[in-house]
This record gives sequence, structure tokens and C-alpha cells, in this order.
Amino acid sequence: DVYSDMAYYLNELVSTRYGLELLIFSVETEPSWMSQQNYWRGAWYQHGSRLGDYHHEYQPKEPELEERLFAITITALRRDLMSCESRNRTLYYNGNSHFWSEKAPDFLATANDVFEEQKDSRRHVIHISEYVYHGLDEYDRAIEMLFDAYNRKILDESGRFHLVSRLHNQSRYEESIEPLQGLIRDYPDNIDYRVHAMRAYFRTQKTEELLDLRERTHDEFHERNLWNEHTLSQMAYICEETQLSELAVDYFEELIPLHQRTQPNQGIGNGTLSVYYRRMALALSGLGRTDDAVEAAE
Repeated sequence: DVYSDMAYYLNELVSTRYGLELLIFSVETEPSWMSQQNYWRGAWYQHGSRLGDYHHEYQPKEPELEERLFAITITALRRDLMSCESRNRTLYYNGNSHFWSEKAPDFLATANDVFEEQKDSRRHVIHISEYVYHGLDEYDRAIEMLFDAYNRKILDESGRFHLVSRLHNQSRYEESIEPLQGLIRDYPDNIDYRVHAMRAYFRTQKTEELLDLRERTHDEFHERNLWNEHTLSQMAYICEETQLSELAVDYFEELIPLHQRTQPNQGIGNGTLSVYYRRMALALSGLGRTDDAVEAAE
């Protein structure tokens, strides 16, 4: 790319300032149709990382260049959010070494604007909320966006579980219970939803609900011939996690022979078997059976 080469030489031989300005100019003057039709060759995609590098290196900042860079960065962010395609996010995504942190409030404002424009689109809600969550570390606002879509019944199954996952990541277990109950009702054969609900009940000290769901899941999955290694392992794990240690040990004692019967060399050396034994050891420790725990861990 001629602009990239020229900017490199300007940066190396003259000044970072001129390399930065040239790349800004290349984005400013690019025809809109080119960035839309030639995604992989667009100026922002080509130069975004180097713009971040040069902006970071160049001191002192010049207001005129800062304004021009900010304008093209906001344009790139809006295009990203509107198209649901992650472009070169160096300047506007937190976690990148050259994230433009001073402009984070402006990036959030742009995300909020696009969300209001596109909030009836499930695809946009997920994309925008993910940017706000991971790209700006605005966890509460991202969850608020998802809840808004959930309450208006915009989210599909994966979107509803996405909301649950974000809530659990932020230890907001109480708020996850109602969406999880709906998922279990609508998709009763999905063990993952039940496991997450058991975790939420445990974290909110709803012991009766935890025990009831564990029993119902055990019975219903047996009745519907869904009791397989995956289901059994998930039940063993969640019982160990939620301190239902005796039940966890029972499940592991059923799970380990099942795995051994169905794997080459009885599962030795594949990693899964060692995880099962290690988690069983934790459950045994929870029962005070230290010697048995040591034996299982070995």
C-alpha cells in the first residue's frame, strides 16, 4: 500500500507527526464505496493499527490532528457497530495497547446511539453489547442493553443464554434466575441451562430450589433417555461445585466406569479421566473422606 509505505518512511526519516497525518489523510479521502465494498482493502482496515502506533508515539498532541483522528475513529466505530463486523479496533477497543482511553466516554456515547437506532435487531443488540462489555468494560451498561432486548422479547435462545452468561460473569446470579427458568421451560433437554440454574440457586442460597432442580433433572433425563456421559459429567461437576458432595461422589462413581468402558485404553492418557478423578477428590474432601480423596487424586 503506497500510503503505508510513505507513512513508514516519513515516520522513520522525518517525523512521526507526518506519518500520522498522511494515514489520517488516507482514511479521510477514501471514497465511501471503497470501504464498504472492499472491506479487507479499506483504508481503516489497512492503517488502523499503525494509526494507533503513531498516535501513541507522537508527542505533544496537536489539537487539529487529534480532532481529525477522532473523527475518523468515530466513523470507523459506527461502521463497525452498524455492520456487525469487527474492523481494526486498535484505537477504540480497551485491551489494545494503544486504546484511546481519553475518548472512552465518546465511544460509549456512539455505542448508545447506534443501539437506540438498532435496538429491534437481535444481531445488533448482541454485537453492540459485546463491544460495550469487552471493548469498553462497561459491564452494567452492556447487561442493561441485553435486558432491554430480553424484556421486549427480541432475544432468541442463544441471546437469552448470552444474557445469563454475562450476569454470571458479574456475579449477578439473582437476576439470572428468571431468564434461566424460561430457558429450562422452553428447552427442557438442555443440561447447560439446568446447570447454570443450579449454580444461581446455590449462589443465592436457595437450597430448596437447588435440590428440587437437581432431583427433577436426574429423573427427567433418565426418563427421556438423555442420561449420557456429557449429562452425567455436568451433574457431577455442578454437585461438587454446589457442595452436594455426596451426590457428586455418586455421580463420579457412575461416570468414571462409563467413560472407561467407552474409551480406547479405558481412557488412560486422554486427560478427561484425570479431570474426573480430580473433581471426585474434591467432592470426597468435602465429605471429610481425606484418604479416599488422596487416593482418587493419585
